[in-house]
Amino acid sequence: MKAFAAVSALALVGSAQAHYYVKSINGNESCLRPISPPGKYIDNSPVTGGDISGAPIRCGQAEALVASPKTPCTLQAGSRVTLRYDSSVGHPGPEAIYVSKSASGPWTKINEDSKWCNNQWANDRFTGGTDYTFTLPSALPSGQYVMRTEHLGLHGAGTAGGAQFYIRCIDINVTGGGSGSLSPSVNFPGAYSGSTPGVQFNPYSGNNANYPNFGGALASWGTSQGCTSSGGGGNPPAQTTTQGNTQPPRTTTQNNGGGSGASLYGQCGGRSWTGPTTCAQGTCKVSNEYYSQCLP
Repeated sequence: MKAFAAVSALALVGSAQAHYYVKSINGNESCLRPISPPGKYIDNSPVTGGDISGAPIRCGQAEALVASPKTPCTLQAGSRVTLRYDSSVGHPGPEAIYVSKSASGPWTKINEDSKWCNNQWANDRFTGGTDYTFTLPSALPSGQYVMRTEHLGLHGAGTAGGAQFYIRCIDINVTGGGSGSLSPSVNFPGAYSGSTPGVQFNPYSGNNANYPNFGGALASWGTSQGCTSSGGGGNPPAQTTTQGNTQPPRTTTQNNGGGSGASLYGQCGGRSWTGPTTCAQGTCKVSNEYYSQCLP
């Protein structure tokens, strides 16, 4: 029983290595609200399944803590802002930034990189695989806000509830702002569910240029990047799929000894992946174009 528990714990730690979370904004960590409740060691678990329609979609699993504000980080309207993730963002999908006057909402989308173009999703355009840099709109009124960052991992989103939302809430103080109206706005939960088009979407079949926006429209004064128009997309690389929009693992490399390779259940490859490509233990198996994992 103890051996089983140890293996289960190892599997959880390994799977968490394929996940990620926002660790700083412009290099500052003090204004980031907590993600996981006290006593849980995994801070990078995404919001998925039924939680997409529940309270965790607002600011993450630490729902009981999101009402406790942090000392805000000061940001100048019109300036460039960099969100840094703790590790390479390897799951394909869009990025969006919302703000609200309180963690209870409503929320206004002020920035997005939502379109597939040039054979890339938003995460493929991150600097170094970890940094999402955007312009804080100059029309955003001065004042204190809760900023909600959202990356949607589409790698398992071919079925309802399979999407993975990587969310973090940050306290900010905007200076030098404009007179934009905080509209349109949406509520979390309520803006979407696990079966909403765009949340449920298979990025490995069909035409990704037809990917639909979701979660409320961008404010008229908001900023966007990635694609200047709906063009520039195209069909994703041809892949062999099985029923249910999944792909059979394919063995790529193996290293049964020690070394500097990825740990068991860790990520060992995938599009835009910059980490280890061999396994210190187990075999590196390809799940899809974007993700390979060290498995026994």
